[in-house]
Amino acid sequence: MPEEQDVKIRKFLDINGATAALLRTIATLIHEKTKEQINELCKAQYMSNMIKDKNEIKQLQVQVETIIQQYRSKILTLYGQITHINKKLQLTITKKNTLKNAIGVEKVEILLKETGYYELKEYYEEMDESDCASITKNEHSNDESMANSLNDRFRNLAILPSMKAIGKRPERKELIEKKVYTKQEVL
Repeated sequence: MPEEQDVKIRKFLDINGATAALLRTIATLIHEKTKEQINELCKAQYMSNMIKDKNEIKQLQVQVETIIQQYRSKILTLYGQITHINKKLQLTITKKNTLKNAIGVEKVEILLKETGYYELKEYYEEMDESDCASITKNEHSNDESMANSLNDRFRNLAILPSMKAIGKRPERKELIEKKVYTKQEVL
């Protein structure tokens, strides 16, 4: 096959056989070198793309880790808020039940409507205490119970006269009729 190419080159360029063989060899070498360089360029381009993709993957990984960390932080914050709200709810339920036991259901509802909330006292709340009803002592006084403390608070609480009237029933003054029965009516 190379001899056939030499003949074609020799006829086309009008040169002798040795020169045609030399030109064919040079062309083959150039072709091989070009092919090697193209392959190396392709490999370099491929490696460059791989490095670029690897860097993009690292950036995406960092972004995902940051988002996950923010999400975890928000979840922890929400769990803290839920715990705090649960403690407040338990404290409010305990106070409401204490008020019901101390002054009756109707008066508690009137007080709730009037004030809208109970004043929070720090000495009723302990962070490790799950049963708020068991907290009965005031830190400032060793002998004061919660019931006495609540009574003192209610003595100082201003209740409008209109609210006081809601819980009272009007007194009826009915005259008792005196009827005299005769013996015949009784029998």
